[in-house]
Amino acid sequence: MKIQTLSLLAAGSTCIFSGPQVSAQITGISVASKPNELGLLVCNVYAEFEEPGVGLIAIGGAPFVTTYTVIDGTFYQNPFGSDGPPNPALFSIFPSLRYDTFVSIGVKSFNLSNPGVPEGQPEDNLTFAPQWPNFGPSSLVLEGTAYHVWNTSLQLDPFDPDFVRGDGGILIGQFSTEDGTGFTGDVEFHFLGTGNPFQSQFLSFVHTVDKACFDVLTEQTICHDNGFTFAVDGVESCSGSVFSFNFSAAGGAVGQEMCFSVVVNDGQGQECCAVELCTTIPDCSQQAAVPFDLNGDGTVGMPDMLELLGAWGSCGSCYTPWTCPADFDSDCAVGILDFLALLGNWS
Repeated sequence: MKIQTLSLLAAGSTCIFSGPQVSAQITGISVASKPNELGLLVCNVYAEFEEPGVGLIAIGGAPFVTTYTVIDGTFYQNPFGSDGPPNPALFSIFPSLRYDTFVSIGVKSFNLSNPGVPEGQPEDNLTFAPQWPNFGPSSLVLEGTAYHVWNTSLQLDPFDPDFVRGDGGILIGQFSTEDGTGFTGDVEFHFLGTGNPFQSQFLSFVHTVDKACFDVLTEQTICHDNGFTFAVDGVESCSGSVFSFNFSAAGGAVGQEMCFSVVVNDGQGQECCAVELCTTIPDCSQQAAVPFDLNGDGTVGMPDMLELLGAWGSCGSCYTPWTCPADFDSDCAVGILDFLALLGNWS
């Protein structure tokens, strides 16, 4: 059983999206992670529709500017790919091609020579409008241009089972990066809707992947009269600084897992990230409360002296008396007076 002492404020490595519910037909944008053996961050982005009888005709155009951007990095662009869906017949020769960055309407891959091959959709009528800019290193900006399909194309139907999902989500692009931390998009949709021959809507999405918030360097569980203290030293990722965290607790069954949430703030006092740290509740009843016994074996001897010498200098934290146990005189440092006190209690 796990004791959760605080709720985790930020967690997970899944794709997230934003965008309001906008009409009776389109409900927003969803983003799905695509795990892969290359270590790339890959996301498939879908326009979500709630009922049959609609069709996604185009993305881009006017009056808005459609953009797709990599956060803190560049797009992964395979040299054998293009701005549109790849040919699955090439996947066996170039396996990384399946993770290429591209835009689409309903098609993830299409084999011109053999439309019925596995993974391929039966047609792809994707067309790039004049003044198509091509993907840049870290962005695709569609200003006065678009990608679109014919209004008779099967692939514009988000409920056609031959095109990727077939359950109301229609693929609008796959975005990959080797060095970035996520993607953002501002997307102008043009679609045919029931009761309204032509509709347009502008939506945004954000996909991020969590970085390691706090890398643990050392951790220690220290018993004391009123429970125990969990002391952790580590490096937080927001500024790269070394921090010490100390949590004191009492109660709980021996061997039970107890977890704490650490929130790391940036230089402006705003939350940067959060991480969950866990420890196992120790059996402190077996540790006799012998003064100056640093290793808890019931005697004061050479192991305690070595532990004191290893802690020599300023204490990393003086949050409680138990976070720097060799500081016998409570001056927030381990020095000669503490050394003499230990020698005076040698057993």
